[in-house]
Amino acid sequence: MICAKLLKFNNMKSVIFSLFFLTLISCNTDRKKETISNYVRYIWRINSDNRFELQTLAESGTIKGKDSLEILVKQFSQGEKNTPNVDSLIADYEKDELYNSNLLEKTKVKIDSFKKINLSDNSFYAEYVKSLEQLRDFTASQIHELRAEKYLLNKYKNDPNEILCRQILCRYKIKKEAPDTTSRIVTQIFYLSKDTKRVLAVK
Repeated sequence: MICAKLLKFNNMKSVIFSLFFLTLISCNTDRKKETISNYVRYIWRINSDNRFELQTLAESGTIKGKDSLEILVKQFSQGEKNTPNVDSLIADYEKDELYNSNLLEKTKVKIDSFKKINLSDNSFYAEYVKSLEQLRDFTASQIHELRAEKYLLNKYKNDPNEILCRQILCRYKIKKEAPDTTSRIVTQIFYLSKDTKRVLAVK
């Protein structure tokens, strides 16, 4: 009797798990469909439901941290004879960040010292201060770029198997507005965010 109850309970658990799993797949597919459909409607300015038909939608691959890391290393090491490893590349970024940070501080000090002097009667010094301010702004922007690129390198290095985006192969049909009845079939690859809520790129 007990064995029969246990067997029945296990069967129920199995059914519940299967239903839950199928629900997850269904929700995920629906979300991909909704994201791509909304994007296509927006790009093609489609307001009527009968003008758009999504025919096929299939996930054809994923892009992970290690894939992006490989692309970034190649991109950041262009012009070098040998492709550096990630650690040496990160070290170079840290050196560049330190150099630019020091340059930024020295430039700010120079600007402050010149601004304490009355420069209204001296066009040469006024122009010099303007050039220093341009250098300050450019150096600050360089530091932001270096930090952003270093952050990405560290992120992909530390979590190489994280899924960054999903590659979706999609085929859809667009009908022209009445009275024209012709239609067009389009096949594209959509790159969706990890949660499939955003279109990152289309190929």
